[in-house]
Amino acid sequence: MHAHRGFFMPIFRRMKKFPKRKTYEEFVEKFKPKKTTDDCYTPPTIYEIVKQRACNEYAARKDAINAQKRAAYAVRKNFSVYSSLNMEPKPVTMQSISNVKAFSCDTLDAAGQQQLKNAYKRLLMTASKQPLGVEVGRAYDLNMKPLTKELTGAAERSTVSVPKQNVPYIVIHTHPDSNIFSQRDLSNFANSVNLKILTAVGHDGHVYAVEKSASFDAKAVKTLVSDLGESVNGIADQYDRKEISYQEVAESLNFLVRNCLSELEGYGVKFYE
Repeated sequence: MHAHRGFFMPIFRRMKKFPKRKTYEEFVEKFKPKKTTDDCYTPPTIYEIVKQRACNEYAARKDAINAQKRAAYAVRKNFSVYSSLNMEPKPVTMQSISNVKAFSCDTLDAAGQQQLKNAYKRLLMTASKQPLGVEVGRAYDLNMKPLTKELTGAAERSTVSVPKQNVPYIVIHTHPDSNIFSQRDLSNFANSVNLKILTAVGHDGHVYAVEKSASFDAKAVKTLVSDLGESVNGIADQYDRKEISYQEVAESLNFLVRNCLSELEGYGVKFYE
């Protein structure tokens, strides 16, 4: 045993010089995020000074800040209304009125389809007299007899609201941007029991229409249109965060609406354009 003492003792002595093991608390402490000055407690006096400065700056720029808020609200409103971020409206011309074509559907016979075509032309004439961007609409029964007068939006770039009817009916309205249906359009169509045909005529004379067939599945249609609304809101959020461009918004919304219309055809909705 004595022969090995000189070998082991130096090693033992070196081991005694190692630092002591840290406690568990010391070990985990180094992994905790270090607080910045913003995370620390703010004395009441400092808090009141900062608060007062913020209030003073808001008061000085109140009008500008509120204007920004109103502009942001307008963008969101246009988004939900047009489902296309309110693409630029177009003026009605004589050429666009002559571009209007009749379309074949189940609800109306040939004579009724021609009457519907003429109703579009009259509606475009009325739209041509409104401020650019204002929608015009009207409701008819299934014999193409008017159920309402011609209705207009309240202000520039405003949608028209056509009241629900107690009898089977048709709604026609203008789209100043000549774009496809909005999510709001499709929601009104899905949730109005007596609404058989909803049509939109663009200021360029192009006609879009949806019609409920005998196999119309109201529950499924409402679900699909509601899902479309969530997708539209998602795109609106992306635009608000400046993650996508104006052009990408328009393309995405057009794709979503057309995809929804394609799915709706499987649940008793006929789409015409």
